Amino acid sequence: MFVKNMKKNQSKNLQKQKKENIRFMNLFLIRLAKVLAAVMRDQDCKVIIFAQTKRRVDDFFYTIKRLGYPVFSIHGNKSQIERDRVLQG
Repeated sequence: MFVKNMKKNQSKNLQKQKKENIRFMNLFLIRLAKVLAAVMRDQDCKVIIFAQTKRRVDDFFYTIKRLGYPVFSIHGNKSQIERDRVLQG
């Protein structure tokens, strides 16, 4: 109902904003892949990436995993055992 009550301009602006957010994330992920490729040439290298939300952490986790890098994630929805395992790794 919220979308139906919006004026056409507001709806178009929302769609434009969503497209810009997707475009921004795609550019960010391309840059992330380049940085990881450069940094991970050293086998003993470790990288920490911080994110604002648990969902973003999970998005980064799956993206980095698909790129073929070893990756672990940690956030508040993980059990203490999982968090301890990540910190040990």
